[in-house]
Amino acid sequence: MTRAVRAGMDFISALDRGSLGGLARLCATGATWWVDTGPDRRGGDPQLSPHGSGRFPLHGVMRMDDKLALMRRLGPTAFPTGCRQIPRRVVAGDDTCVIEVEGHGVHASGVEYANRYGFVFDVDATGAIVAVREYLDTAHAQQVVGGGAPVPRSSLDHPTAGDAPDPGDPPPAVAAALAMWPALARGDLDTFGGHRSPAVTVTPRRWIADDTLVAVEAVGDAVLADGVRYQNRYLWIVDVRADGIGEVREYCDTLHIADLMGFDAEVGRRTGEEPG
Repeated sequence: MTRAVRAGMDFISALDRGSLGGLARLCATGATWWVDTGPDRRGGDPQLSPHGSGRFPLHGVMRMDDKLALMRRLGPTAFPTGCRQIPRRVVAGDDTCVIEVEGHGVHASGVEYANRYGFVFDVDATGAIVAVREYLDTAHAQQVVGGGAPVPRSSLDHPTAGDAPDPGDPPPAVAAALAMWPALARGDLDTFGGHRSPAVTVTPRRWIADDTLVAVEAVGDAVLADGVRYQNRYLWIVDVRADGIGEVREYCDTLHIADLMGFDAEVGRRTGEEPG
């Protein structure tokens, strides 16, 4: 078990127990925790808006001390009986790892909460966590904890400047995973047996390879047929087999997608439709 996996698993265990002190002890001074934010694209990007998002109090990028203080204040009210965090799969690296997690709880409103997360952990040479990045189903989070509040329309921004990392001579599993990106950029989903779609410019930011599993963090940008701008942030877990890609699990900002498609996240219908 690498130091990143050990720290990440300890973090999930402490989160599952609701031990905020335990979380704090696992982190280095100045550690940060980022969570995607829904329609507020600027608020979800730590380089564009370092103070986070106003839509979800716990989302955006926050210093770990501030995040834990807010969790201490808001958590018991939102989930009086706690929220389980169950690790399912791990993509291991020495200083970085990805852990896929299932979350289960009952909100104070009585609504069941069942989310899936992709946690990315960076640790220092001592094994202390320096950064946590959390990808989740933001539409489900809005549906459960939104309290019926209206969802603001997407606020978009130019993509963050910066080129994709140079893969050099990547391992075969990484090369196979990255082969998806050119097809997405061309809008050529026939490559994968689907139908042609608007071109999405996908820029991988970083990846971790662990035998046949590859985790990729990326950003996507596109202009839809009606002229609406699409921007998203992804965590892909790609299972690469001897004969090609066997499975892709995608964590992204589902609330942003629902917004652009005209769906009301709270009630699961298109905006303007009457309940059936």
